[in-house]
Amino acid sequence: MPSCQISLRVIFDVIAEGDLHPATPRVTVVVQSRIAIRDALAAARSANAVSLDVEHCLLVFSPVTFLHLLWSELSTTASQGKMEICQRIATFVLTIPRSSGVPLLPVFFHLVVPSLIAMIDRQQPPEQAMATELLVNVISSVLTASLHLEWAIHSITGATHHVLGQSSAGITRRFAAALRHRSLTGQAVVQRLGSSPSFIANFPTFAGELGM
Repeated sequence: MPSCQISLRVIFDVIAEGDLHPATPRVTVVVQSRIAIRDALAAARSANAVSLDVEHCLLVFSPVTFLHLLWSELSTTASQGKMEICQRIATFVLTIPRSSGVPLLPVFFHLVVPSLIAMIDRQQPPEQAMATELLVNVISSVLTASLHLEWAIHSITGATHHVLGQSSAGITRRFAAALRHRSLTGQAVVQRLGSSPSFIANFPTFAGELGM
């Protein structure tokens, strides 16, 4: 699906669902949030520090809507050959501990990814291949970063509290189980992740859940 169609669909979905603060001009907020995400992507491309006010975005969007908005911008950037930049931004958004609100990591894997897989299934082959690669790279990068964060926190404090809402191992296990009966895109994701030695070494439950 072309990026312009994705962008328009996100705007229309937000308006239809009323997923904004009632005092906020609706399309204006979508545009402002999209600009903020693009600014973060531009900073990453320039090797500058990434700044994105996720908390502000979540004041006006539900987590699911915000993550779909983020995905549409990542898709546009990935289509320009900037896959690593997309991984950095997605990892930044999903693995930075937040002081309040719904943790984004479980929302992304349990609610957003299934809908992304369904959307990718409907795309034409060129866009489908790019979107599948983006999804695999984001999943691998985000889960690996969350695992390293867990190790760091545990080694320093001894705490077992999951600052991202759920353990990376738990997310991976549930995610793998959900992919068992998925479509061709889901199967492609399983194959790509399962063929990565580093991913399987970090998340043996993924292979175990799928009988790999």
